[in-house]
Amino acid sequence: MEINLLEMWAKMGLPVRAVVVVLFIQNLAVIAVIIERLVMIARSSAASRKFAAEAAAQQGPINAERLLSLAQSYPNSHLAEFLQKGLASFVELVARATASSVQPSSHVAPWSARRSRSAVTSIAS
Repeated sequence: MEINLLEMWAKMGLPVRAVVVVLFIQNLAVIAVIIERLVMIARSSAASRKFAAEAAAQQGPINAERLLSLAQSYPNSHLAEFLQKGLASFVELVARATASSVQPSSHVAPWSARRSRSAVTSIAS
């Protein structure tokens, strides 16, 4: 049995041809979205690796404001975006606690800094 697409097209009625055209257009759209997503993921991975390496290279204790500004300089990195949201919340809570003269307990901030450093370092390696 031989399948000839031109012959099939010639034997199709108008409604069937319309369905084939719509399905073909949808197929092209799906392929375009897949390619765009793959390119975006590749760019994000590269930016995240670069951000993680830069963040891990910081010396001394973690400075949340400095890490937040570094994360803001990587808008295409999903890792930087994730850390930016978390660090912004952390900085805001610390500022609010400082403004209300309620000091955060001494074991919370160092734990957060160690946790933040280990997360960034593990992603960088």
